[in-house]
Amino acid sequence: MNDGDLATYGLDPSAPDAAEWRELVELATAAGATNGEIRDAIAGRRLHALPVQLGLIGGGQRITVAEAGARVGLDPEFSRQLWSALGLADDGNTPCTDRDVPLFAYYRWALERLGPAEALEGARAMGVSLSQLADSEIAQMRAAIEAPVRAGGAGDVDVAHLLLGLLDVMPVLQDAVLVAHRQHVYGAGRRYSLWGIPPSEASTTECVVGFADVVGSTALGERLGAAELDARVRAFEGRVAEIAAGPDTRLVKLIGDEAMFVTGTAIDAVTLASALVQDPRLPELRIGLAAGEVVTRGGDLYGPVVNLAARLVALATPGSIVADAQVVAQLPTDGAIRIEALGPRELAGFEIPVDVFEVGMYPRS
Repeated sequence: MNDGDLATYGLDPSAPDAAEWRELVELATAAGATNGEIRDAIAGRRLHALPVQLGLIGGGQRITVAEAGARVGLDPEFSRQLWSALGLADDGNTPCTDRDVPLFAYYRWALERLGPAEALEGARAMGVSLSQLADSEIAQMRAAIEAPVRAGGAGDVDVAHLLLGLLDVMPVLQDAVLVAHRQHVYGAGRRYSLWGIPPSEASTTECVVGFADVVGSTALGERLGAAELDARVRAFEGRVAEIAAGPDTRLVKLIGDEAMFVTGTAIDAVTLASALVQDPRLPELRIGLAAGEVVTRGGDLYGPVVNLAARLVALATPGSIVADAQVVAQLPTDGAIRIEALGPRELAGFEIPVDVFEVGMYPRS
């Protein structure tokens, strides 16, 4: 590459970093980048990452979203809706290759058997989940791999070669994702069987929803530095995920200092909640439980029962579990569970006062 070639990308051949720019452009060109992609990468300050990004997409003919869908018989409009539902950007250019066609083949199957609304809902759920996974992977790579080598004096060329080396692990990662997905599909099907709830066309189910909240987390976050806060959040999330793992329970989501879980029975919910508030490795928690019918969509839960569980958390004192009357009505009366009536409470979003109880497992003798 000569100085004229470098100038075509708006780069100064006489600049101190011209040699680095030249090598980065050569790496990108060797990876199959077009002149437009190189210019966009320079403008976006990501030329060092362009070769690995192209390696992730893979070789083969670059095609549009509509063309990829057409390969399996999908019309252009649904293909574009699908790509958007997956949370993927489409600027009208050619983001796809032949390797992407199997994605469209699956959603043709989903379209034919589930209908467009359900197919696109599934795509949105997949997009949200994989977006979170991808962001986690990139954040880990930046913090644990790129940041240390840059701190040691590495420049963009060194980082570009480092990132290209990480492509070797992608087949292993893809296999790992497939295995984890199969195990989660198996676990989700088993969980609904254990709950014994028949399916409904409205995608509803009866369950117990719980929210666990770290006491004083807002004030704590203001006192801690970013690194210490991150360590505490990681420890909280890891321990909650460990305790909540079970064939008939599900950890729905973790939101920093809060966790949402769901169980099929009230006794399972109180058992799990008691394990959380009594665990010495967790910070002090407060938990709210509510039972009833919820809507299950896109991997999340919706409805008044979910809202009620979230509201009940605010009524719990540190280290306690509060529940609504529906939870208490399902609990055994053999004396293994402590139940204390707290009386009716007015809660935001609920017109009628809610009967609230404090519950918990008695310590084993």
